Amino acid sequence: MLDVRLARLGLPLPLEPAIGRALMHRERAAQHEGLVVAWELAVRILAGSLWAACRHAHLSSSALERATAKLERPSLGHWVELARTCASLLRESDHAVARAFRTTLDGLEAQLPAECGLRTLVARIAELDGALPRPRRVQEALDQLPHYRNQAQSTHKDVGPAFREASVEPLLQGLVDFCERVPLVGA
Repeated sequence: MLDVRLARLGLPLPLEPAIGRALMHRERAAQHEGLVVAWELAVRILAGSLWAACRHAHLSSSALERATAKLERPSLGHWVELARTCASLLRESDHAVARAFRTTLDGLEAQLPAECGLRTLVARIAELDGALPRPRRVQEALDQLPHYRNQAQSTHKDVGPAFREASVEPLLQGLVDFCERVPLVGA
């Protein structure tokens, strides 16, 4: 079933091959690392698309200037911040390019259903030290990804391989669910 859901998405390059590479590994630890990279790619694609739309519509703010200034050496948190900032600007605009991103913007604002892949992922994130309150909207779930990466990625704090290996399925289900709810490059 997951293969069918992935095929229907028609994900942009390089996201689709990144997910495929992550899942080809036999070791769960390598799958985890690959899926964290795939999540980061998804966020970068989303943020880049929203930023391009803002630039096309000549939308700007001091918050956008601060967010883009951080992109010289960006972390996942910087990309999430850029996506959030651009989404906010586009929501307030009636420019044609903003209207083209309406499905994406609505997806980010949508409430998280009681049971979905993103809900499973944020439950996993909630198990980590210093986790934020559980999100109610898709954007709030996206905002929690940097915390997950910083706490669970093997090059950062060591939560142990068992936690990372058990996180493979929530990462994958969450990513597929996110991409189904939020078109990364607009309509």
